[in-house]
Amino acid sequence: MKLKLLFSGLLLTASAFTTLSAQEWEHLTVASGYNHDVIANGLGAANASTTIGVDNANFAFMSNDFQATASNTPPAYALPATGLISSVPTPGLTYQLGSYSANNSLRIGGSESGSPITGTLTFTNQVSAKKLYLLTTSGSGTATISVVVHFTDATSQTITGSTVPDWYNSTALPVAASGFGRVNRANSVLENPLGNPRMYQLMLNIDAANQPKLISSIDINKTSVTEGAVNVFAITAELLGTCPAPEGLTAVSDVAGATVSWNPAIITPGVGYDYYYATTSAAPTTSTEPTGSVAPGETTVDLDGLLTGQTYYFWVRSNCSESDQGPWVMISFTTGQVSATYTDGDIQTLYNASPNANSATSCPGVLTVTVPDGYQATSVATSYNMTSASNGYMSEQRSKLHCINTNIGETTLAQGSGNVGTFSYNRSGLNIADGATGEVNFEMRAWRTWQGAGTCNTTYNKVDNNTWVVTVTYECVTPVTPQAADQAHCPGSTIADLVAETDYDNAVLRWYDSELATEPLDESAAIASGTYYVSQYRYTCESERQAVVVTVGTPEAPAAEAQSLCSGAVVADIVAETTTGGTLVWYSSAEATEPLEDNTVAVTGSYYAAQSINGCESARTEVAVTINTVSAPVAEDQITCAGTTLSELSVEAEENAVVTWYAGADTPDPLSDEAEVQTGSYYVSQTVNGCESVRTEVSLVVLNLPEPVVVAEQTVCEGTELSDLMATPIEGADLYWYATADSTEALDDDDEVQGGSYFVSQASEGCESTRQEIVVTVTPSPEAPEGEATQEFNEGETIESLEVTLTDGAVANWYMMNDESELVTVDPTEALVDGGVYYVSQTVGGCESDYFAVTASAAMGLANNSTNIFKLYPNPAADIVTISGNAVIAKAEIANLLGQTIKTVNGGTEELLLDVADLQAGTYLVNVYSDGGSLTSVKLLKQ
Repeated sequence: MKLKLLFSGLLLTASAFTTLSAQEWEHLTVASGYNHDVIANGLGAANASTTIGVDNANFAFMSNDFQATASNTPPAYALPATGLISSVPTPGLTYQLGSYSANNSLRIGGSESGSPITGTLTFTNQVSAKKLYLLTTSGSGTATISVVVHFTDATSQTITGSTVPDWYNSTALPVAASGFGRVNRANSVLENPLGNPRMYQLMLNIDAANQPKLISSIDINKTSVTEGAVNVFAITAELLGTCPAPEGLTAVSDVAGATVSWNPAIITPGVGYDYYYATTSAAPTTSTEPTGSVAPGETTVDLDGLLTGQTYYFWVRSNCSESDQGPWVMISFTTGQVSATYTDGDIQTLYNASPNANSATSCPGVLTVTVPDGYQATSVATSYNMTSASNGYMSEQRSKLHCINTNIGETTLAQGSGNVGTFSYNRSGLNIADGATGEVNFEMRAWRTWQGAGTCNTTYNKVDNNTWVVTVTYECVTPVTPQAADQAHCPGSTIADLVAETDYDNAVLRWYDSELATEPLDESAAIASGTYYVSQYRYTCESERQAVVVTVGTPEAPAAEAQSLCSGAVVADIVAETTTGGTLVWYSSAEATEPLEDNTVAVTGSYYAAQSINGCESARTEVAVTINTVSAPVAEDQITCAGTTLSELSVEAEENAVVTWYAGADTPDPLSDEAEVQTGSYYVSQTVNGCESVRTEVSLVVLNLPEPVVVAEQTVCEGTELSDLMATPIEGADLYWYATADSTEALDDDDEVQGGSYFVSQASEGCESTRQEIVVTVTPSPEAPEGEATQEFNEGETIESLEVTLTDGAVANWYMMNDESELVTVDPTEALVDGGVYYVSQTVGGCESDYFAVTASAAMGLANNSTNIFKLYPNPAADIVTISGNAVIAKAEIANLLGQTIKTVNGGTEELLLDVADLQAGTYLVNVYSDGGSLTSVKLLKQ
């Protein structure tokens, strides 16, 4: 179990932003309601002059005339015999205790049932008040009360949740009086602990609507159920008065000014509000002349022209009439200060039995204060409250302020004193953020030395939300010295004409006539040749001074020679020499009053140049100008091939002219002559003797042929020609065959293909594509079949009965000649015709041999039969092929030379059209089937 030590001392820290002066107070005289005498007085035992103790342990207060026996010395430290108590926290406020020889306390003890216990105090003097101040304490523990204020008009106001602290060690309420000792009623023994016991000051605000009303009585209701015994000894009213003062003063300061505002007084002053401010805290009196005043409806005063970093005291009062002014109320502020309040909740404390200034915490509060632009922090002040609970003590609180920007913190920890309660902290003049600018971040590092090892929480001690305030005092940062060159000006120029560069948008230049001059020169002051000194002033700080040599006089005329310019030159292209800082001004004549624009197009003739320095203009110099004109080159629209460069385009230019190409009519940068052209417009000029002509537009169409579509690897039979290889050009293009990828001579289309690589391109409109490689494998053609050239046959025998010798594995192919002398395939199962000539070849490995002709001769009695032969035309063909005959065509098939079927077209008529436009150029086999099942095959050459 942890042992708690009671401290006999008391540390009081206060932070007051608003001070009241000249308030009107009045003691409320109690007519009835005191129910106990808790103050021992006079000669005799303590229990003889009291009815009960202040607490529940039989201890009472005593006056300074109390003597238990005649031999005892009266205690000088006890309550004054007059019963008049002066408030420690509020100067001017006093309390009048009731008679020591009668009941002098409204005492409300504990309630075991939990029901509120109520007492009522009625008054003989009925006043209108803004606030009531109760002199109270609680014996044997803290208590909670509610108060009902009754007015003479039968209305009331209820104030709930007021805490009355235990009469020992607390600072939860302002301590009105302390250290006056106590006496044990049982044995009359005196005790005088340092700083105890205590009477507290409980302030009750009367609502604005109720302040004009007269107070008749108050009810005190004890709402807590603990044993704390509430004692109310006296009540003092802060009177409303006939001309009540405004309340709620606030002041917002900036670098050199402030805005002070307040809430309107309960009774609107007929004349308005007077205000007074000074740099000392001496309060104004009734004879003090106010600084100013505002109308009755105005509640704000703006102050400017104040000193940065100075503390000001501002008072305001109501002015109801010439003879009735209210009390002054005051607020203080410091210019060059900015504050921020932490509002993100209670700040946790970290347990550390013995923290020091170098200790870390994982749960700091972070607060940002923004220093205005151009200023830096010079000192820091802070205030906050820390509250203990759950048997944690205020004496166990440790805390420090740390600046994150500078990584500097306080070197000692702040520590509270006392047991359970709230301790107020207030420190100023801290130099932990000196020099910081912009957003300055601070950490509140807080620890507790008891309970909860290694953890952060708010259970035992915490920094109360909305109480941590950081105030930064700042000063301006000295601006850098402005930069200024020596300069010349015209007669009659003023300080405003002098030129220097500032480094800040909001800086002001100040010019002086000497390095030590105390007053800057007026901007309207005329300047003379000599040295001036310039500084820049920003906010409230001024930089060092820069010396500037100033020459006042008329500049010399510029020097210039006659010159030749190109067509299109403008006045700005004419050359003339000026002195340092001079600007050329051009005129059309020696007497012209209006200068020429720089972009005025120049013509052959005379121009006149002057130079101007800071608005002062010289005499004029005549300059003879000759304009040289170059005509545009001649170039027509052109069609060219991909890969063509600009240098290869056709342009007619003058001899020795330099031709320049551009992407646009106005683009400044020329194109490279080696740039490859694209379809679109180009612009060409020519330059002769340094002068460039206007540009001629040339429209180009660039033919960018694709490569032909090919089968990269092909196997063909011996005797195949280059034109038979599978390569397809675009419509209208011609194929060109090459032996190598870069050979310059094309091969003939009818060249017989050899094994290896060939390269094919396509050409159109004089442009040729890149080349595609085709790897060719050549299969040797077999020998033609052998047999008898004339063979007899018997009636009914078919073509396949003819005897020919084939290579092993070969396939026989039978043909007959049609009327167009074309060999067409015949079905080998067809009957032989007497005198018919049949041609046979053999196919081995997809390659067909030459033909062997066999003439069929019918044996005696054999009848002649005719074969259905179909015609195919045109052949060669590019797109549509017609097949016709004397029989109905069932279907037609197109196959390549390897026997692979590529396309099938169904028939049903004696004429059939085939669309071969999508076939690659080459040789194909067309198989035509009759409706009766016969087959006729014809070779087709696709172009």
